[in-house]
Amino acid sequence: MNGNRISQWECIPCLLLLLTLFSSASQATIWRGYIDHPSWEEAETIENVYLNCKNVGCNQALFPDETEVGKLLDMIKIGSESSTRLGFLLLKENPSMTPQVQSSLGEALTRSPRVVLGEAVRRDISLHQLESIATAFPESINGKPVAKLRAIDNRISVLQNIDNPNFWMARHRMLMALMGSRMEVEEILKKELELEN
Repeated sequence: MNGNRISQWECIPCLLLLLTLFSSASQATIWRGYIDHPSWEEAETIENVYLNCKNVGCNQALFPDETEVGKLLDMIKIGSESSTRLGFLLLKENPSMTPQVQSSLGEALTRSPRVVLGEAVRRDISLHQLESIATAFPESINGKPVAKLRAIDNRISVLQNIDNPNFWMARHRMLMALMGSRMEVEEILKKELELEN
């Protein structure tokens, strides 16, 4: 590559992708490949296409369609290495999905804390973003203080069992954010109890 110019070789992955997009195939074929056969290799392929397409501005066409978003969010919640990788990719590349992706990564954090922390550290995720993921919970328990307090305590317990020194800062900030959320929920429960009495 010479300066800011893009060589013909660097454009090949994007050109091949664009040919696919403008054919009869769906623009989200690349996501369906992962949904049908989730693997680290499929996730890596998706991320590499995003990175290559940044040079020619075709990454907008790669966002998953509406029918795939729900499936992807459910897969991210599982906390596998490949789905967590794609969760952080979507968090970076598609800001409009931030609340949903954060909630899914939050559930993944409870299920597979080492996987989520490892990927967050690998990507050098901001401390603010880590706090947002740690305190993101499903809509089904928002507005239900008792259920939310239980979920917060569960997530705190899971994180407290992680002793990898490489995760110390990320783990610490997440725990601090969760402690803050716990205090807020306790205050709500206290007020509800006062009203009952």
